[in-house]
Amino acid sequence: MKKGVLVRLIAIMMILCFSASAEYKDYELTVGDASSALTWSFYPIDAHNVVVIARSLYGQDWHVSWYRDSELFRDISGKSENKLVESIDIPLPLIGKDGSFAMLHSVRDGELKYTETNGQRVLDASNYKFYLAQWTEHGFDQEKPLKESWYGPFFGGTVICYDANPGITILYHGKETQFPAISEDLRKHINNCVPLADEVFLIRINQPGKERLICIDHGREKYQIEIPAEAYSILPDGHGGFFCPDNRPTEDSSPVILMHYNKDGKMDRTVSLIGSKVVITVTDSHIDSRSGLCTVYGSVASASRKIYSVFALTIDGEMNICDLDIRNIDPVYRDNIPMVKTVPDGAVYVFICECEGRKGLRPVLIPLSMLEKSKDDYGMTLQ
Repeated sequence: MKKGVLVRLIAIMMILCFSASAEYKDYELTVGDASSALTWSFYPIDAHNVVVIARSLYGQDWHVSWYRDSELFRDISGKSENKLVESIDIPLPLIGKDGSFAMLHSVRDGELKYTETNGQRVLDASNYKFYLAQWTEHGFDQEKPLKESWYGPFFGGTVICYDANPGITILYHGKETQFPAISEDLRKHINNCVPLADEVFLIRINQPGKERLICIDHGREKYQIEIPAEAYSILPDGHGGFFCPDNRPTEDSSPVILMHYNKDGKMDRTVSLIGSKVVITVTDSHIDSRSGLCTVYGSVASASRKIYSVFALTIDGEMNICDLDIRNIDPVYRDNIPMVKTVPDGAVYVFICECEGRKGLRPVLIPLSMLEKSKDDYGMTLQ
C-alpha cells in the first residue's frame, strides 16, 4: 500500500515537472549547468537578443551564450583561471544603442601572477590585454584594444569606466565622458555607474558601512551624498533623479521603503511599496520616452501560499499609480527571487530558475508579456 502511494506521488511530481517544462519549453536556456543557475547572469540587448553568462557553482567552467528569439545563436565556453576574478576570464557584453553590442574579453600574456592585498591573494591583471570585439560566426573579430584598468560593465552591461590619469573616463553608448575629479583610492572602489540623463551619471563608491554617490554632470561633479550600504539597487526616475530601497530584501512581508532623490541629490520623499502578506523585491526600472512615466519592476512571493509572481508598477511624477501588471510564474519552480530586466526598446525579460536544484527543470528566460496575468493584485500599493 505504502509503495503504491509512493509511486503515485513520484508520478504526480513528474507530471508537474513536465507541465512546467512544457509551458516554458520555447524559452528554456539550453546551455550551461542548470544546477548552478542561481549564479548565472543575463544581459538583454533588445527584444530579440540576449547574452547569458552561465557559471558553474562548484567548478570553473563557464558558457557565454547568445540567444536570438529564444534560440541558441552562438556560444563560447571555457574554464576560469580564478573564480574570484570572473570579469578577467569571462567575456562580457558592452551594450550600445539600437541593439548593437561588443564583447569585452581578455588575452593573457605569460604566467598567472598574484599579489597580496590586505592579506588576500589577488590575481594580478598586469599581464592581461583587454579588447572590445564583434562576435561573429568565426569568434571575436575587429578587435579594439581597451585600457587595462577598467570597471564594469555596469547598468545592465551598458557602461564601463576606466582610469584616465587623472580621474576616469565613462564609456556609455559609444560616447566618452571625462571626469578628472576622483581620486585613485576612490575609483578602486567603484561598484556601479548609473546614467540619469544625457551625460549625467551616478558613480557608486563602496565604503565600509556606507555607500557614496557622486553625481557627474557633463564631466563635473554636481553633488556627493551617502546612502545606506544595504540599498541594493539604483532606479532612475526619468527626471534626473532616482529611487533606491533603504534596506536589503527581507524574507518577511515588511514594506519596501523606496527613498527618492531629486535631480539635485536631495531626498525629497519616501514611499512604501506594500502588499498583503507577500515578500516584495524591486530589481529594475524603465522610463517611457514618449510619456515620461517610470515603471518599476520586481517580484512578489509567498512560499507558504505558493505565490510566485513578477510585477510592473507604472507611476507618474507625483507617485500616483498609473498601472499595475502582475504576472504569475508556474509554482513548480518555487522561484521566489525571479529577476526582471528591461532594455531601452521597452522589452522586458524574466529569468526563472528552479531554486532547490531538482533535476529536469532548465532555467527560463521569457518575455514578461508571455507570462500568465494574475487575477490577484496581492494588495500591492504605494503609500
